Amino acid sequence: MTSQEQSNQSLHVPSTHSGRIRSHSLKPQHSRLDYARRKSAADISQSMISCLEATRDIDELEKSTRATSPSWLKRRFTLFSLEKTIFEKRRMTSDCLYNSNDKATVNLLKQKRPSAIAHMLESFVRRLSSRKKKHHHEEEDETIIDPVYETLRMAAETRKRTIANYLQQRQELLNKQASLNSQGSLEPDTQPVSSRATRQSDINSSVRSKPPPSASASSSDLNLMDTDCCTVTSFVLEQKKKYPGATGELTILLNALLTAIKACAAAVRKAGIAKLYGLAGSSNTTGDDQKKLDVLANELFINMLKSSYTVYVMASEENENMIEVEISRQGKYIICFDPLDGSSNIDCLVTIGSIFGIWKKPDHVTNPMDCILQNGEHLRCAGYAVYGSACMLVLATREGVNGFTLDPSIGEFILTAPNMQIPKQGEKGSQKIYSINEGYAKYWDKATTEYVKSKKFPEGKEKPFANRYVGSMVADVHRTLLYGGIFLYPGSKEAKDGKIRLLYESIPMAYIVEKAGGASSDGQHSILTIQPKCIHQRSPVFLGQKEEIEKIEQFYQQYPRGTWAHE
Repeated sequence: MTSQEQSNQSLHVPSTHSGRIRSHSLKPQHSRLDYARRKSAADISQSMISCLEATRDIDELEKSTRATSPSWLKRRFTLFSLEKTIFEKRRMTSDCLYNSNDKATVNLLKQKRPSAIAHMLESFVRRLSSRKKKHHHEEEDETIIDPVYETLRMAAETRKRTIANYLQQRQELLNKQASLNSQGSLEPDTQPVSSRATRQSDINSSVRSKPPPSASASSSDLNLMDTDCCTVTSFVLEQKKKYPGATGELTILLNALLTAIKACAAAVRKAGIAKLYGLAGSSNTTGDDQKKLDVLANELFINMLKSSYTVYVMASEENENMIEVEISRQGKYIICFDPLDGSSNIDCLVTIGSIFGIWKKPDHVTNPMDCILQNGEHLRCAGYAVYGSACMLVLATREGVNGFTLDPSIGEFILTAPNMQIPKQGEKGSQKIYSINEGYAKYWDKATTEYVKSKKFPEGKEKPFANRYVGSMVADVHRTLLYGGIFLYPGSKEAKDGKIRLLYESIPMAYIVEKAGGASSDGQHSILTIQPKCIHQRSPVFLGQKEEIEKIEQFYQQYPRGTWAHE
């Protein structure tokens, strides 16, 4: 028996001749002939039937059928061996589908017509689940149940019920909307556009947020995806419409940054497997030992930003000097970044992140260093990425702060936290938290010492603040942004200006916090008003709720900088 006939031992797939779907019925005879309704083939069909009655030899039958029948009839003729079980005859696999000798069905599958294929499979399920077979030695009929086809049938029925329930729920919501419009004081056509749009958006969001109930336990059969999601690119393009003179270069720059952030997130996830833990054998310009991931992240940021053709000059924590871009690749933006903040926590799998700030090249300024040394009041946008249990991008523009979460399945940052605001004290979700490394309390100045003491031992019945400190500025500020409180990194006896760098850490974070309704300070005035004098300049930094920043500034008025708590 030939290999083609062996592949036809399984169930023959349905035909789609003449634009309709037909399926073969199964019979336990030695062989089966599907009679096509063609008058011109009547004589040939009769001769083949005679051949079937005259011989029981498979090989002889094969030769005779191939010699006498035309090609179209050969395609409709399927041999089943008596030695094969009924279950094997009924087995339909992907190999059976694609190795079928029915060219029309193969063409159908190649065209990827899911509706026709689904209809075809459902037709098989209905016919096969009710098919009966008579045993040779028993007179009773016995229903044959194939578990594969039974599973398909149940899944198809569940899918139909789920879709029906979903459509019913949506229709009820639309009916509710119609009744509300009819009961209102204004007719639907005369209502304000904003009112109707808000009501429609509420209904659509309700439909998207509530998945349709399923009569079956397997509700995951119908995975509803929010098709109206907002990515970073679409969000920035929407903001661009508010500025008629915008050229779109900032959008291109942000896309390059997103590529670097995604690559860093992937490297962080597989750092242990790829042996990216440990030291790289050198230290950066600020004296910190460089980790292997530090070097990798820095190269990713530099290469992605250079290839965007939108950057004029760059500054990085890992590079002592500014990073100049070739003239042929230069753009009009300046970007300062810390490619991997909190890298000392890499080996112990603590949350780390990336920080960046973007300025525009001033007009009539040709010195690249003067372009870099701008204060925070000239920032165009700033942000940070958190590499934790999920990868989240927090982006601050002149319009506010928004959070985007990376969806690994599609490789896009999706807007999940629009219009982020630091909760005020007493509001829902607000927590009393101060974040500082108390291990250095011996070296604090007097103002910081007294402020922390007031949080730990408040007057009266007021509850004390809780101390939460990760050691990664991105993680600590992100928690402050979500829950409130204050983040402190003051100067000390050993480092009078603190350890946080101004250009690529303090200023971008202060910009984000202030745009979210908080405040920033170095103990005397806002971080955004400080004029940088060098790339790696440091500064004390206090970020958080406005009430707490005002209190820390009051302590610094009482105890000026340089007044130490422990001489």
